[in-house]
Amino acid sequence: MTKEFLKQHLEKLKEAKALEFEIQNMQNTIKSPILSWTPVAHTNSDKIGEVISKIEIKQVRLLARMNVILEEEKEIEKVIDSLKDGREKAVIRYRYISGLSWEEVCVKAHYSWQHVHRIHAAALKNMNM
Repeated sequence: MTKEFLKQHLEKLKEAKALEFEIQNMQNTIKSPILSWTPVAHTNSDKIGEVISKIEIKQVRLLARMNVILEEEKEIEKVIDSLKDGREKAVIRYRYISGLSWEEVCVKAHYSWQHVHRIHAAALKNMNM
């Protein structure tokens, strides 16, 4: 597993958060009183059904993309679990699974910036064995 692969995964984590937000908004839209109320006019009902159907199709596409990202994350977790040093596991997990910034990793790990980067470099080396 390369550093570049992990950096790309960080971008996918951001995408996953955006997808999650969008899916939640669509679910809220479907549950809204406006769409759950069925009007008397048949044509309006058909239009609302069409909108709900399109939202559900889009949700399926977004969930499929989210699944790809989660499968990749599962592979990263396997590699992290193979690391022997607990500090390396923590730093890599904070950065590439939790998506924390370097500053946040330092605070969570209770290490200086330099020490976190030394641990990170060692972890990357051990992950590429």
